[in-house]
Amino acid sequence: MKETTDSKECFKCGVTKLVTEFYKHSGMADNRLNKCKSCTRADVEVRRSLKAQDPEWAFNEAERHRLKSIKQRESGYKSPNPKKQMGGYKKKACSAVSRIPCPEGFQKHHWSYNDEHWKDVFIVTITLHAKIHRYTKYDPDMKMYRTVHGTLLDSRELAKKYYDKVAVIEDGIYSELTKLF
Repeated sequence: MKETTDSKECFKCGVTKLVTEFYKHSGMADNRLNKCKSCTRADVEVRRSLKAQDPEWAFNEAERHRLKSIKQRESGYKSPNPKKQMGGYKKKACSAVSRIPCPEGFQKHHWSYNDEHWKDVFIVTITLHAKIHRYTKYDPDMKMYRTVHGTLLDSRELAKKYYDKVAVIEDGIYSELTKLF
């Protein structure tokens, strides 16, 4: 492959790649690291797994993350991950069902977060609840869930039908879910 200013060779794997496949590094002549991103990530993962075997390093790393989290909270930082910032209508919906009894080993699942459905939940096992979330995607605009294939579960009956199917399929077999819709 012909060398151009848009590509360079990784010294580790020897493959010529676009310069965008190399991390920026001001200490290098071309302002790019000489090792490609995939090789760099692999090296970091190997180092991290070796270091993780050292209990002192693992403790210090956990402490560093804990202190960083405290510092972020004190500065008013809001996580961009919506699952970590449950607030607003989701928090109100969870409060609305807080008095609905739930047996041990079970959880409440909202099929919709629209105001009129706040108290309408499914009582499901913890395992099934995790599986439901694995095979659905939350649509914040509609305040409802979608199947793995994008179908909006816009009624309790449709959600129940989908969740019943999710309960009996083996993990990772998406083709079984398409038969529903």
